[in-house]
This record gives sequence, C-alpha cells and structure tokens, in this order.
Amino acid sequence: KVVYFMHAIVVVASIISVVLFTIVLIVKLRVNSKWRKSMNSQQKQQASMTNKERTTIVMIVLIACMLLVCYTPTIILSLITFFEPDFSPGGKYVNLHYILWSFALLFETVNSSVNIFLYLKMSSNYRLYFYSLCFKRD
Repeated sequence: KVVYFMHAIVVVASIISVVLFTIVLIVKLRVNSKWRKSMNSQQKQQASMTNKERTTIVMIVLIACMLLVCYTPTIILSLITFFEPDFSPGGKYVNLHYILWSFALLFETVNSSVNIFLYLKMSSNYRLYFYSLCFKRD
C-alpha cells in the first residue's frame, strides 16, 4: 500500500518540477527576447524572432499541460489505492481497479506518443530533420 502513496508523491513532485521549470523557461525566453530586441535595430527581423519565440513558448506550455492532464489519473488512482483497502488487485473492487489502472496507463502512453506530433506541427527544424531521417532517399 505504501508503494502507491510513494508513487503518487514521486509523480506529483515530477509534475511540480515540470511546471516550475516551464515557468522559468518561459520567463527566460521573454527576457532574452527583450534583450535581443533592444540590441537589434531591424524591425522586420524582430517580428520573425517574436513569432518563433511565441511558437516555442506555446509548444512548451502544450507539452507541460499534456503531461499534467495525462498523469492526473495515475496520481488519483495511486491515492485511492492507498486510502481505500478494497481498491486493490485482491480487494472488493478488483475489476474496477484493473479497468481504471488500464485507462491511467493508456493516458501515460498517449502522453509519450503525442509529443512527437506536437514537435512535428510546431517546429520547422524538427520537421526538417525528422523527414530527412525517416524519408531519406539514396
């Protein structure tokens, strides 16, 4: 039973770390953007950098939100399993336990699988390297 509680704590700590580091990264990107704008006098180049930086920020936030959404069921189920003795593989709610944990693991799998599509959609450099790697013609 303690394993489920420890699992919930580790996942929550990881998600909190991701959220905090995402906030720090966004703040640093904005500070660097302002610094670059102050050093650069070409108006057209400033606009293109700003769009690229916005896309980067949106991509980072989307990935962090996907992680949060997809790992929430695991946290909830870990806590339920810890606090409710009958919600376990050998307990009264064994079928519900297996069904809900299957969905929680499916959400984790979706999180792992969706990131590549976000990168492909939002990063032109990633898309270029991905296509050259996967569809390389000899």
